[in-house]
Amino acid sequence: MLLVLLWIAFIFYNSSNNYVTSNQISFKFLNLLKNGKNLVLDKDVKVETNNKQIYLPTTTRDKKLNLFIRKNAHAFEYIIIAVLLSHMLIVHGMRGRDAIIYILFISLLFAVTDEFHQLFIPGRGSKVSDVIIDFGGTLIGLGSYYLFKFKLLNLKKPKVLN
Repeated sequence: MLLVLLWIAFIFYNSSNNYVTSNQISFKFLNLLKNGKNLVLDKDVKVETNNKQIYLPTTTRDKKLNLFIRKNAHAFEYIIIAVLLSHMLIVHGMRGRDAIIYILFISLLFAVTDEFHQLFIPGRGSKVSDVIIDFGGTLIGLGSYYLFKFKLLNLKKPKVLN
């Protein structure tokens, strides 16, 4: 339960960042993917905002890569929440259809609440497409967890001969 709450807090923390800060974080990650070099920042335009200097991308390729990273981060957050919720419910004895319905409902409710929360963050907005991406992450996490837990782990159990 604690891990679920900590992960929810982490998601809300990320959603609380304004657009500029959120973009900077994803561009830092993009730079890490490019072997840790400032390949994006070397070509960027410097902008001043709130007495801070930020860098915005100038190439279409970097903008597309950044968008790809941002949308996948949405999905990844919900993959993790689905896995944590699945494990928590199984540990507490809930299985089957009831557990799946709870996980889907909680994740969808949280995704909608998170997008609503972003309406109040400067420079951020709420998008139905983000809720769909979040829910897609939930489905991937849920499917992965159940596949691993009930299919792959069952293959390792020794078969009893009669």
